[in-house]
Amino acid sequence: MNGQRLLNTKEAAKFLAVSEASVRRWADAGILPCRRIGGRRERRFTKDDLLFVLKKEKRPATASSMRQNFILIEGVEVPLGTHLCNLYSSDEGGTRLAIPFLKDGLESDQPCFVLATHEDQQGFLRALEKMGTDVKDALRRKQLIVSSGFSGAAQVLAYFEKAFAEALQSRPGYIRVVGDMTWGLRSMSSVEELMDFEMRLDLFGRRFPVVTICQYDVRQFNGSALLQVLKFHPDIFNFHLGKLLN
Repeated sequence: MNGQRLLNTKEAAKFLAVSEASVRRWADAGILPCRRIGGRRERRFTKDDLLFVLKKEKRPATASSMRQNFILIEGVEVPLGTHLCNLYSSDEGGTRLAIPFLKDGLESDQPCFVLATHEDQQGFLRALEKMGTDVKDALRRKQLIVSSGFSGAAQVLAYFEKAFAEALQSRPGYIRVVGDMTWGLRSMSSVEELMDFEMRLDLFGRRFPVVTICQYDVRQFNGSALLQVLKFHPDIFNFHLGKLLN
């Protein structure tokens, strides 16, 4: 960095004469180089990075030109349509990957869905607030959508079919989904039914520009069930597995 001072998102936006939302989207799309610092993984930029973008005329004129076929999760390019699972054994492990994933989506003006029990929903919302997210505003604008009251796979997929279409009409681009499957354990009659739902969700998700993370608390599932979880989430083998074991 040659001793250059790092600029925050607001300062970078002022330098480029664009909105803060544009800076965040360009950084997430890999168009604008950035660094992530601190526990909140806040974006930081150098003036050389910003000048490079200006000189190379990489600044997009429209939202459509910013679209890539992936999003970034902890610096890893994850293609749209990917269906991941996060296995965790502590409350902290249940938020380590999901909360930055949701926060980045909200900051990039992407629709973010959370499917979880009411108790787990509240945990996600509190964690987002601690990371500096204006949760009430995101809920009010229907950019953050939380849900749980479904009795089976067909009802969930019918809901997503309608909700995704509506979300993409108001915010064309990408969708992020986090599902804590403790909900499924309580809402469905058996682990087999839950795995059938995962299989159908995997096929369903390929039709939309969505990345899904299904969360499994290993304290509530036995070894046989977890083997099935891995079977129905083959996408995890394309990435560093350690990121998905918390």
